[in-house]
Amino acid sequence: MGDDGMTASELRSRYSRGGSVRDCDLSAAQLRSRYAIEKNSKFPKSSSTTMAVLSCVAYSTVSNAMVLVNRYLVGQKYFNYQEKSFVILAQMILGVVLLELAKLQGVIKYENFSLDTAKRWAPVTFFFVAMLYTGTLATAGLPIHIVTVFKNVAIILTVIGEWRFFGEGVGPIVLVSLGIMLLGAVLTSYSEVGGKATQSTLSGYFWMCMNCMFTASYVLYMRYATSKSSLKLSRFGMAFYNNLVALPLLFPPMLVNGDAITMWSNPLTYDASFLVLLVVSGVVGIALNLSSFWCVSSTSATTYATVGGLNKVPTTFIGVLLLGEELTAKTAIFVSFGVIGGMLYGYGKFKDAEASKLAKARKDEAIEKQKMLDNSV
Repeated sequence: MGDDGMTASELRSRYSRGGSVRDCDLSAAQLRSRYAIEKNSKFPKSSSTTMAVLSCVAYSTVSNAMVLVNRYLVGQKYFNYQEKSFVILAQMILGVVLLELAKLQGVIKYENFSLDTAKRWAPVTFFFVAMLYTGTLATAGLPIHIVTVFKNVAIILTVIGEWRFFGEGVGPIVLVSLGIMLLGAVLTSYSEVGGKATQSTLSGYFWMCMNCMFTASYVLYMRYATSKSSLKLSRFGMAFYNNLVALPLLFPPMLVNGDAITMWSNPLTYDASFLVLLVVSGVVGIALNLSSFWCVSSTSATTYATVGGLNKVPTTFIGVLLLGEELTAKTAIFVSFGVIGGMLYGYGKFKDAEASKLAKARKDEAIEKQKMLDNSV
């Protein structure tokens, strides 16, 4: 019996109709091989597609939660906690403690600590910490909808990086979508600032630009570390090393900006509601680590960056409806440029992926046909 219960005679009959004489002369094993190639080229594995969708949904949900929690912690209209590097340090410490407790209880499993592994994982953690730190500073000085639009700039940088370092092509639809996203970022910034830029907004834009560069660097290097590198870690292991290696990287900025000293005199450091929200942010941070690694390993760095940009759209409206942030009609129109560009980008990447799969299937079929012809001679 062949695949799907087809016998050798049924397979031979399938390829004799409209086929060549050589098709009829193929052995049963060769016919089954040809049928398997055609079947796999037409029907991609649904499990991998499902996992990709689930990973994107998980990352989108957790990323939204992280932005909102950090906005409450350091935003000027909310707790306005000034020692921002301490917030990130506390989130990293909480992450390590929670992971270790879960491991001791047998709830999860991951690799034991290795200094060599920590050194090799350090570049990923450096970009991760830089992304979080600059993102926190940008969120403190800019409205959420500005952060939303500027995340699209990180997508553009990621696309360039994937083309440069991983050889991934860019189709015309994707190029158009990138242009729309960039236009949306420029118009939104101009409508918000115009000629009335303040020190706070200028500082926010500076850190937002830095955040875009570090975000692209993080997702690109994370793709290399999770797929191309010889370093193999479980997702919980990645989260553990990400949080642990981050600790020594956070002490220098805390000393330079004085957070290590001023945090002790800040009354919020001892405020119960602030501390509860800080613990919640630590839990969300672990979930963000896990969903990030899952999303990149299940899709691609560019898809991860796109989800990261688009998932801030619901956060924008949450910021307006629940947090009382202002959003003018003109700015809302410009923000929609980013949304449209992101949707067009997703469609373009889908079409590019379909074309790539079809080309690969045809190439594999041609190779297999040549092998069968060579064997039948």
